[in-house]
Amino acid sequence: MLFFKSLIFWIIFLISILLLSPVLIFLRIFSYSLALSIAKVWASIIIKSLKFFCNLEYKITGKKNLNFSDNIVFSKHQSTWETIFFILLIPKPVFVVKKELMFIPLFGWCLYLLGNIGIDRNSGRKAIKKMMLDGNNLIKKG
Repeated sequence: MLFFKSLIFWIIFLISILLLSPVLIFLRIFSYSLALSIAKVWASIIIKSLKFFCNLEYKITGKKNLNFSDNIVFSKHQSTWETIFFILLIPKPVFVVKKELMFIPLFGWCLYLLGNIGIDRNSGRKAIKKMMLDGNNLIKKG
């Protein structure tokens, strides 16, 4: 039974990307905020689907101590789940991702258009410098 529920989730995952990515790409022409709202709708669909179909539960403790205005959040990457959840939790999230992800049709284009920072993880210090430069530029833009 879990196999079929997981399969349904993956179908929803793929269909939601196929349907919402073109909308995000189009809206990004006009507004970052509109595009981000589509990303948040997508993230909400994925998180709710995981809960409903895969029985994935989560609990946030200490949320009152979180302040995401103009801060940098460092998170040890454990799974795709927390990355998707951070889209909902953080008002204007920007992620540092493997640059190869930016080349995935639709999904990667959305990553790029939302201002995420693509780095070459094999380039060591150069990747850190790029992350800092791009991050500073994004902070200056607001």
